Amino acid sequence: MLSTMQDVPLLISRILTHGSTIHGTSQVTTWTGEGEPQRRSYAEIGARAAQLAHALRDDLGVADDDRVATLAWNNAEHVEAYFAIPPWARSCTPSTSGSRPSSWPGSSTTPPTAS
Repeated sequence: MLSTMQDVPLLISRILTHGSTIHGTSQVTTWTGEGEPQRRSYAEIGARAAQLAHALRDDLGVADDDRVATLAWNNAEHVEAYFAIPPWARSCTPSTSGSRPSSWPGSSTTPPTAS
């Protein structure tokens, strides 16, 4: 009996590759509450995620056994980080404080910074 299971591992990088090639012109739209929404194609998201992934590995030294957390709004940049981190780190822990800039404590436009 033939299985209906796929014959390749389901990896975040494969999902990104599929989205970038098959749905490359489809857009991710982020509304920040200021002006027009930001729009990026899945092909742009893939290119920026690859750029971030290489920076994590080459410039910041993120290794296979490292853990990486993100704190960002629900926006295109967070999607890019979600796709960029898993190929290089053991785990990625995405965290958000909500989808609107006004949800950040003490600020209506910018996220808090570490002191």
